[in-house]
Amino acid sequence: ATTQPAPAFANIPGGKISVYAPDHAKKAFLTVSVAGMRSSQKYAPEIMFPDGTLATIAAQNGVSTGRIDFPISDDILAKMVNKVMTMRYTVTSDGKLITSAHQEVTVQPLREGDLPQVLLNNIPDNGTIDLNIKSNSKVLASLATWPLMIKGQRVSIDLKAKDITPLNIEFAIDAEQAIN
Repeated sequence: ATTQPAPAFANIPGGKISVYAPDHAKKAFLTVSVAGMRSSQKYAPEIMFPDGTLATIAAQNGVSTGRIDFPISDDILAKMVNKVMTMRYTVTSDGKLITSAHQEVTVQPLREGDLPQVLLNNIPDNGTIDLNIKSNSKVLASLATWPLMIKGQRVSIDLKAKDITPLNIEFAIDAEQAIN
């Protein structure tokens, strides 16, 4: 065959599918299923971002069952959120490189409920911080982790209070914060 069948994100068939990334956290994979697969063939998955860059997933030799599930790391999955990804693979067989048909995967954005509430001095929403009390003169804003939190993600926090000028804090998640 000059073209191989399309891969399937999480073994979900179809030329165009839509997925919610947190449903696949720590268990995402790209399925390549080919009748007549041989161990002498080399299968290399390609996950293409809209800007043309590729996510790196290690190639594997064919297997007698005809199905390979290539794991997709949470780091790659997090970078796919709110994007339309193109997934395909190449197979090297008898010295020839063959490209598969592709699958288009729309990865839905995180939902508001997926993101944690900001806590000020660990006081829950609608709590009170009396800034006239010396121990409260410094306010610490904190966030719990969320699904698919990774290093480099940008965070924007808007702090608002009655009779106080609103404050916006923006930062990137660092490696220590991303460990969850």
